[in-house]
Amino acid sequence: MALTTIASSLSSIGTNCIAAFTPQTLAARAPAGFPDWLSQFLFEDQWYVWAALLIGAVAIRFLGRFQNKPKIALIGWVLVVVAALHMSMANRVDTPSERLFAVQRSLVAAANKQDTALIVAHFHPGFQAPQLGIHKFDMAAGEIDSRLKAFGIQDTTINRAALVQQSGTIALADVVVTTRTAVGPVKTSWILHWEDLPESDWRIRLAELTAINDQPWNNQNLPRN
Repeated sequence: MALTTIASSLSSIGTNCIAAFTPQTLAARAPAGFPDWLSQFLFEDQWYVWAALLIGAVAIRFLGRFQNKPKIALIGWVLVVVAALHMSMANRVDTPSERLFAVQRSLVAAANKQDTALIVAHFHPGFQAPQLGIHKFDMAAGEIDSRLKAFGIQDTTINRAALVQQSGTIALADVVVTTRTAVGPVKTSWILHWEDLPESDWRIRLAELTAINDQPWNNQNLPRN
């Protein structure tokens, strides 16, 4: 039963982290090693860059014409070209935050369809949920599949979802959801550990169950099928 709520819980974070990310349809990853703040500034908050370049271009061209110095005015045109190139590039570069947002949206869709194959595709190859006795990826896939067949998820209410931390290739999310199933409602709290894999994308490496029905997790309050 507890793993029935994993799919629903994992799906919940996607819709509730929207405020933390700027979604775009992108084609390439940001350069490896880019600082998070620089990647966000150049490729997520790019409007500031465009505004600065275009305002600078207008000011420099005005100054050049006012002082009758064509070379200074030419610098304004250079800034316009730079702004145009950056506009083209920024809309095609996928930052870590944007990729995490996209992966979470994909997970939402998979969980809502109760598609086990798509759900587990969002897991890290070393996925674990130790409180549930899951210590490898293959165990998780089997358990989720069997419980999705045994318990019907009717709907999920999000009580809390917050991105706790994102730094480099690691992101943590605090998620609390209430899942209505065929055997009754279950409220679960989770800490989800995401890892950005260079050969693929963001994947859930660790799902920590911290509470069930507002009670700290232990083996006795773990719902069973």
